[in-house]
Amino acid sequence: MMLLQGILAALLAMPLFTSAATTPQVIPSRFPGRILIPAVINGHTLWFHLDTGTNGLFIDAGAAAQAGMKLDMAGHSASADIDVGTLHASDARFGLLGRYGYDDGGVHVSGLIGTPFFDSNVVTLDYPHEQVIVYPNHCFDPRTTHVAPTPIDLTNVARVRAWFGGKEARMLLDTGSQRTILFESFARNVIVGPPISPEQRITIGIGAAPTYEREYRTKPFIFGGLQITQMTAIVADAAPDAVPESRYDGILGRDIYPEFRITLDYDDRVIYLQPEP
Repeated sequence: MMLLQGILAALLAMPLFTSAATTPQVIPSRFPGRILIPAVINGHTLWFHLDTGTNGLFIDAGAAAQAGMKLDMAGHSASADIDVGTLHASDARFGLLGRYGYDDGGVHVSGLIGTPFFDSNVVTLDYPHEQVIVYPNHCFDPRTTHVAPTPIDLTNVARVRAWFGGKEARMLLDTGSQRTILFESFARNVIVGPPISPEQRITIGIGAAPTYEREYRTKPFIFGGLQITQMTAIVADAAPDAVPESRYDGILGRDIYPEFRITLDYDDRVIYLQPEP
């Protein structure tokens, strides 16, 4: 029994996206704001949003059918072998989304690729140079970053610590969110002055109930080696069920990333923030 448990544990720990390469690999991508990457499924090229705030793989149900993916009996998921640049994933399982898809950066986006991609290899999201770089087979050398690592908590998705005016915040690291968002119970202690935008209705996450938000100035912000004195953030009236206030104080969006190379090492539970020189 102990041997069987060891084999199962080893299988569960195996990365989904693998490569025969032993050097860093640049993955095809587009940076129209979101990071978009193409995946080849049964000869069909589909574009996906590469999203640290998503805990799995998801695809529009219609796109899955057109690509000939194998549906499960309940019709909730579909699987297929897929290729992303030099990476290959065998029998990758995607959750199905009803009527999902949008046009962005000149391509049609059919789904989301999240944690399993980052779990598989060290990944650099190079915003200044608009590149996604993957380090397969443990070829990443943290000394090349020349910065100290920033710890992350990892339970399906990455959670990081940031500080607003010295008050610690637990934040979802979310490249899919356009803006940094604070939930109301935390924000009331760190916002400065009146709102600087009118109230608007927003939806945080796929399938989440709408909530209301306003933009505020906040106390000085610190995250890793990044310091922003004149910080602004969206304050949401309610947190989505997928990101409860009991576990998160907010969402760290991509408004703070454009000047950085962000290297995510989920195995070692750290990220590296490298400012553009």
